Amino acid sequence: MIYKLSESLAIKLKKINPEETASVDVMKFGLAVLLNGSFILILSILIGIGTGQFVGTLHVLAALALLRSVSGGYHLPTSEWCVVVSTAIVTIIPHLPINTQWCILLTSSSLVLVLLFAPSKIENQTRIPSKYFPLLKVIATIMVASNFFIMSSAVAGAFFVQSVLLIRKWEFRRTNVDVAK
Repeated sequence: MIYKLSESLAIKLKKINPEETASVDVMKFGLAVLLNGSFILILSILIGIGTGQFVGTLHVLAALALLRSVSGGYHLPTSEWCVVVSTAIVTIIPHLPINTQWCILLTSSSLVLVLLFAPSKIENQTRIPSKYFPLLKVIATIMVASNFFIMSSAVAGAFFVQSVLLIRKWEFRRTNVDVAK
């Protein structure tokens, strides 16, 4: 649905201004990314307002988006699944009863996962050269560690979910082989 809509929009834009626009494929990709993010944002905010967790939903949206932008992570196979799963995650986390101990545990776990796996699967998602990937790890680590001062349960939940999405199966296999040597 999202790709069909983005393709339709790209074709229309190309017809309006054929000489000053990018190719249909380039515009389709950009529009799909924009629509995907817009649907997640709009649906999450509407659900957050409807459930009385508007501020918590905004905190989760911001935490997930910021950490994901520097750490990468797993991608679902379709944009539609991304919208559904991301919206569910963003709107459920603010409702979870995360006390101080759980906040510390989730933040600590996130910190370990970010140190081990960030950045992950970011190669084709960013224009940042790979030589700066170690800096992205430092930035992600500082972001997660900041929650030890903020102590936000919504941010702890968001960081934990995002850090779990960094884990790659092949890294476990490689680690097991390295340990066996």
